Amino acid sequence: MAESTARKHTIDILFPWALFGLLAICGLLVLILAADIYQDTTTMADENYESRTVLSYLTEKIHQNDNGTVTIGSVDGTDSLIIRQDYDGEEYCTYIFEEDGMLKELFVRSGTAVSTADGKAVIPVEDFKMEALENGLLHFSCMSEDGRKMDTVVAVVGSGQE
Repeated sequence: MAESTARKHTIDILFPWALFGLLAICGLLVLILAADIYQDTTTMADENYESRTVLSYLTEKIHQNDNGTVTIGSVDGTDSLIIRQDYDGEEYCTYIFEEDGMLKELFVRSGTAVSTADGKAVIPVEDFKMEALENGLLHFSCMSEDGRKMDTVVAVVGSGQE
């Protein structure tokens, strides 16, 4: 009877360890790439949130109060969205404007002297602009932190529109 002697080669030990090492390195690379993609996505979402929130806020304010008079005017030389509403027979004005990188809102009785310093800060905004277009349309734009311009056009359909 012939005796079979099993010879162990170095490759028998190195191959499983090399395969395990390759698998570990690939797993680490996937984890690093996923973390980088996640960070980029959250940064972009935060920037979009601020810009889109400003525009959504203005759009919703106009739609909520569209039964009054919605115009673009001025407060202390600053462009302002002016929403006039009647409450219990008294006329009130809501002024929405940008000052020092913040969108501000001020709600007062009509005829009251107003100043931009009296406004309550709502949300940060960059390069905010507003303009009245024809046919009752209002155009609002602002800049995201990464320099992308975001804008919206809102139709004012209230009966008191000027």
